[in-house]
Amino acid sequence: MPEWILLRPAWLLALPPLAWLVWRLYRGGMTGSPWHRWIDRRLVRHVVADPAAGRRPRLALATALAALAAVTALTGPAWERAPQPLFRGDSALVIVLDLSRSMDVEDVAPSRVARARLKLADLLARSPADQVGLVVYTANAFTVAPLTADTATLTLLLPALSSAIMPSQGSHPSLGLEKAAELLDQAGLRRGELLLVTDSAGGPETRELVARLAARGLVTSVLAVGTAEGGPIPLADGSLLRDRQGRIVMPTLDEAALRRLAAAGEGRFARLSADDSDLDHLLAPLEGRAPRAAIEAEARGADWLDRGPWLVLALLPLALLAFRRGVLAAVGVVALIPALVGLALVGLPGTALAASADTLAREWQAVAAYRDGRWPEAAALLEGLDSERAQYNRGNALARLGDYPGALAAWDQVLARNPEHADAAYNHALVSALLAAADRQADADGADADGADADGEGDGEGAAGDARGDAAAGMGDTPGDRMGGAAAAARAALEETESLAASDDPQAQTDPAGGRLLPELSSAMDEPSGDFAADLLEQRLARAEGDPAELLRRRFELLYRRQQRDQDGNPTWPGDVAQPW
Repeated sequence: MPEWILLRPAWLLALPPLAWLVWRLYRGGMTGSPWHRWIDRRLVRHVVADPAAGRRPRLALATALAALAAVTALTGPAWERAPQPLFRGDSALVIVLDLSRSMDVEDVAPSRVARARLKLADLLARSPADQVGLVVYTANAFTVAPLTADTATLTLLLPALSSAIMPSQGSHPSLGLEKAAELLDQAGLRRGELLLVTDSAGGPETRELVARLAARGLVTSVLAVGTAEGGPIPLADGSLLRDRQGRIVMPTLDEAALRRLAAAGEGRFARLSADDSDLDHLLAPLEGRAPRAAIEAEARGADWLDRGPWLVLALLPLALLAFRRGVLAAVGVVALIPALVGLALVGLPGTALAASADTLAREWQAVAAYRDGRWPEAAALLEGLDSERAQYNRGNALARLGDYPGALAAWDQVLARNPEHADAAYNHALVSALLAAADRQADADGADADGADADGEGDGEGAAGDARGDAAAGMGDTPGDRMGGAAAAARAALEETESLAASDDPQAQTDPAGGRLLPELSSAMDEPSGDFAADLLEQRLARAEGDPAELLRRRFELLYRRQQRDQDGNPTWPGDVAQPW
């Protein structure tokens, strides 16, 4: 037989006063009339008419049922128990994994990053802490998973982790450790364990950081991956990564520096091994505590499930009876009056409401045209609209057409109104940089052409005449065709960056001058921020088809563009701020 209990039985004290109110409602009748003072109570109902006499019993019954249901719900009836752990462990471990290109070295078979993934899978299978988080880093740090007790999900994400999913390159372990500390702070934990899996100790700032974290109660241990001999970094096309001087890069493992880093963080150091001796040493402080499952099994209770809220549903039919006939219809008519007036005003020419409706309709038409690739139509629909949003979207449409000066002018209007508009500022800086690069390229081509004319003046005149004729014949009607050589060169440069962004070669995606990564430039034009960004992002995520690596790469790319911080501003290896590995 199920056990019943009332979680809040004190609400039963409300039943006597409610019963008295119901009785007064039922017997009230003519007591409020002055005639009952002069006429006998047995005769008053026959002498004076009572219009509410027929409704009073039904109203009293409905009120009694509603009061009984409400009081019963407030008492909290319960007849089922739900098991609940009375103990929750607070041990936390955040894994900080290095995904720089040096982790692709094959001095430990099959590669450093592959061995690190296998070792982390063994670590997660041992469930060393109550909560485990995962952070990856290169020149920027990203959260793969916050603190969670679901280690099975983390294990499923491990095969997707590689240097190819990272939007930037370099090795900055201090950023990864800072991100790990943020995860612990967000979880409200004052103590925790950090496990750095890397082949590089970073610079002095990393040792200073782990010392500060240790003073806060965050212990940093190190799992070193690699060998002292090192090895070359293989690229996707089978070649080996070289530095700017053309020498093959050979990252080695500085075990002494990593040991000093672990000592500064008051943690433990281990070198990756084929057996579990490294994990036994690193996880000894965590596994020395009482097992989480055993503690929870001994300290579990059962909470009563409050079923009172379900009784509120019984009040809904009674609430419907409380409405008078025609009241809902009257309320609906009154509520529709403003909308009906607005619809009437929309058709009146010259009114502000009609103008607003027309503007909104044009913006929606422009959005649809942009999404269908009809950029001339989108730009034409947005022309003449003075809102900040319309000017920003018009600039995006003009940039798609190749009308870069027009796009810059539209974004200038946006920035003049709102200097904090980050998307317009980013697109403006991007197109300006492309035009500047195109101008430099055009100047260089002009210098080469002058040299060629000096070598052969006669042939040069004929070639120039043919070129002028071809240029005149090739003039189109699109804004991009009327812009001139610099803008056309900028458009060609943009298409070149898009083709480079689609390449799988990490070296091809790096600026030869050691500058920003080209995928950031191309994706900013391929995914314009603002009203159109959500649809394009949804399309790209749909193309990912559930591939964890692709999803992580897209997510990290978006976060990287928001951070607006690349390897030029972050020291990677001591003395070298632009090392792309």
